[in-house]
Amino acid sequence: MKNEYEQSPIEERQLWRDKLLNRFVNISNQQSENNIIEKPAKFIRSDYTSTMTPKSILNGYSIQANIDKPVYHTEELKPQRIFRSVLDFNGQHYTTTTWEKSKQLAEQGSAIVCLQSIGIDPIRAKYGMNYIKACLSTENKL
Repeated sequence: MKNEYEQSPIEERQLWRDKLLNRFVNISNQQSENNIIEKPAKFIRSDYTSTMTPKSILNGYSIQANIDKPVYHTEELKPQRIFRSVLDFNGQHYTTTTWEKSKQLAEQGSAIVCLQSIGIDPIRAKYGMNYIKACLSTENKL
């Protein structure tokens, strides 16, 4: 039987993947019992202005809705230096299905997943807080 240091690169990647998935499950078990929403999302810089990124939109939404600010838990896969972030917002966890090149991109991706899940289009929301206020008023009417 091979030990951890004698494994092939594919086996090594699978081992790292399993370790990281266990960490994410532990994060989710601490508060919401595997309550993670995972969707494919990628942050594309040219889709947003310098001041209205998915993270800033989500922060603005949390202020408008009087909800606690989002908390990001970012993990790094060491050999490849890639990142994945789990976002804790309003008792729910959000993450992307992809790994990113930097912590910032991973956090922006998880913010996109969160915004889409709560019914806010991040591309439209970049144009200002009026769209977010309209989403909140629609949400309150339901």
